[in-house]
Amino acid sequence: MSNVDVAVPTQIASVAREACSRWRAVGEETEVIKWADLVGELGLTACGARNIPEAILVRRTNSVECLVEDHADWREVCVGVSALVERGWDVTVLAPIEALGVAHVGLRGTAARIQGWWSREKLVRFSPVELA
Repeated sequence: MSNVDVAVPTQIASVAREACSRWRAVGEETEVIKWADLVGELGLTACGARNIPEAILVRRTNSVECLVEDHADWREVCVGVSALVERGWDVTVLAPIEALGVAHVGLRGTAARIQGWWSREKLVRFSPVELA
């Protein structure tokens, strides 16, 4: 798949802002990057960009937080997440809270973690981090 410019849903952008703010609160610099740009930079172009519109990079800790859309194809998400893990990245998937059960099934066997998110009263909230 080519590096298509994928429109980022407003809700995903809000989650990215809040996640970055939490990283900054513990003294880490972050970078929000479109998934298509990240996989292109890492030479993983076969990983596509349909289900993960953006990622948050914390380069100092070699961490990536993948922001997953509602109703994602978890087989495709697993391909992208596995490719990052194989390259040595510490990966957390930020998924809508309603999708945590499906996320666990879709990411089973990977070394990734999963964290749910939801919005309440225009504020983004996060669940505890879980192992996939």
